Amino acid sequence: MSCRTKPITASALACVLTLSSCLAACRSSRAPARADAPAPSIATDEELRGDAEVESRLEVLDPRMLPTGKGRTLSFSLRNKSSSREDFLLAIEWYDHAGRPVATARRAWSPVTLEPGAIRDVEITVPVPEAESWRWHAIRHDTVR
Repeated sequence: MSCRTKPITASALACVLTLSSCLAACRSSRAPARADAPAPSIATDEELRGDAEVESRLEVLDPRMLPTGKGRTLSFSLRNKSSSREDFLLAIEWYDHAGRPVATARRAWSPVTLEPGAIRDVEITVPVPEAESWRWHAIRHDTVR
């Protein structure tokens, strides 16, 4: 008796990996996630836009792309430069070698809370091989699209 299973398609696997990476992106031992933060909201594939005021209070430290198994991982630290607690949503926009946005699975806004001066380590699996560079975006919770 044989057992047949359906193979997982590359696009389904990429979608699952992207979503799980985004959800895990803001977990860190430096600044634990808050249990009462709202769940991530999914945005469409249109270009993401951040909130300049929110982003000005944050700083990306030590960004790097690291090879892992069959792909790459984006790794960086996010620091709250302000003297007040920051509650915001974070998303990553991916670009190809020519600087064009990469069509990936839907992008997620992940909730993040950082106390004054706090640093959170972020790791995200690069969603597709064509993704060569990235840009981060942050918005207030009340502006979810």
